[in-house]
Amino acid sequence: MQGIPHNEAPTMTPRPLLSTLLPAVTAAGLLLSGPAQAGMSDGYGVAVSATAQFAYDGAQTVSAYRKLPDASGNWSTTVDYPGVQRLGCPDPAAGSGFLCFASATGTGSSSGTNYDLTTAVANASRSDNAGYNAADFATGLASARADLATGEIGVSASSDKFRSVLSGPTWNGGLAYAHLNDTLNFQVAGATAGTVTRITVGFELDGGLSVFPFQPGVATIDAQFQFGSAGARYQASIGTGSPSPITSSGGWVSHAWEESGPNSIRFSGVYELTGAMQVIGISNRLATFAGQGGASDFLDTSRIVLALPDGVSFTSDSGVFLTSAVPEPQTWALLLGGLLALGWRAHRRSNIR
Repeated sequence: MQGIPHNEAPTMTPRPLLSTLLPAVTAAGLLLSGPAQAGMSDGYGVAVSATAQFAYDGAQTVSAYRKLPDASGNWSTTVDYPGVQRLGCPDPAAGSGFLCFASATGTGSSSGTNYDLTTAVANASRSDNAGYNAADFATGLASARADLATGEIGVSASSDKFRSVLSGPTWNGGLAYAHLNDTLNFQVAGATAGTVTRITVGFELDGGLSVFPFQPGVATIDAQFQFGSAGARYQASIGTGSPSPITSSGGWVSHAWEESGPNSIRFSGVYELTGAMQVIGISNRLATFAGQGGASDFLDTSRIVLALPDGVSFTSDSGVFLTSAVPEPQTWALLLGGLLALGWRAHRRSNIR
């Protein structure tokens, strides 16, 4: 198994794409920059958005739930619009052979003006026959999901065909975005105001990027994880001429990136809690897009995991965070436990000096 270097990496700079998906991709990038920490308002929520878009005229099929945060960075109140924020397809011209589908669902509190969601799903697809003949259909797909109870988010996007016709390239691409945030209230039994306790935090990202045969496909994935004052980011691309993958992280006592398989990336970091109680805002985000015959499939899971020493417990503002989490595989538990042990030894040596 080859480890992934965890030094700071250069910023990814994809070459320009022949598509009107770029404004949407840029918007997703702006949302991803500087993950907001929960805890200033209701303190939790999820958001999902799926877009399938035609590269030639920019016509979109959009499905979204809570795409915009409120002023505190939470995905909750009515400024996000109650219920489904946006759901629709463009009006197709008569006889155009255009097909589209959009769906969005979400569950959570909806009393009064409080619309905090704990789970949401979005799907979008767009197909047309704007190729050489009526049978030349091309399809763009996008899906996104988020669930606080399992600590998982996922995204996928695909574009099955590139067609160099009309006055420029034509293809249907996909763009998907998923986000969850919560506020965790940690308690450390027997601790005093000056007690420093180390815990291990991680996330697992399963999926991959690919290109359909004989296509010039483009696809990217951008994952950002924030835990209190610490964070980690993973970026990968195909067909953009950029190095892949690149990782960056900071604010941890110690951390590690691991390739646990051909399509599985794991991050783990040691974080310090101070005192008997500490409030931590967490945020996990994924954004992906694909076009020109490319595909990105990270819908399975980007899962948050916690390894807590004896005497450390937490509650969440959502009341559901990690209540339905799947037990960790033994190798994942060993990685988290080993990193926590290394962090504890280093802390002990510094105290002895």
